[in-house]
Amino acid sequence: MSQHLVIGYGNTLRGDDGVGWHIAAALEALALPQLDVTAVHQLTPELAARMANADQVVFVDAHHGTVRQPLALEPLQAGAPPPPFSHQLSPQALLQLSQQLYGRQPQAWQLLIPAQAWAYRHGLSAGATAAMDEAMALLLAWIRREAGHA
Repeated sequence: MSQHLVIGYGNTLRGDDGVGWHIAAALEALALPQLDVTAVHQLTPELAARMANADQVVFVDAHHGTVRQPLALEPLQAGAPPPPFSHQLSPQALLQLSQQLYGRQPQAWQLLIPAQAWAYRHGLSAGATAAMDEAMALLLAWIRREAGHA
């Protein structure tokens, strides 16, 4: 069976930057079969092993600036290899690392959530909360669609 991985990342102490965590928590609470969910502060090399066991991965993060409306899953390709002593990676570098270390990389997408409130605070702004609802609907449709291909 197919394994789907959702990685929500960001800083929960910086308002909307924590939206990836909130989405990961909401998905995890659903306890969907074949769905692996994790929330992290940043993308680190240790995630490559988890990714190598997945067929598909979605990276969910907050985003400054203009994000395509409506929200969309944007396909990702492996990118430049990570710097040798880096602890923070891009999704593309993490895909490359998965291939380099484990000989495989999952199909990958990113879901960028528009964010406005970046100050030190707990919780999301009204705009990020509304975008989170849209993102959840999009992710659940993706999971249903991909589960049909398993």
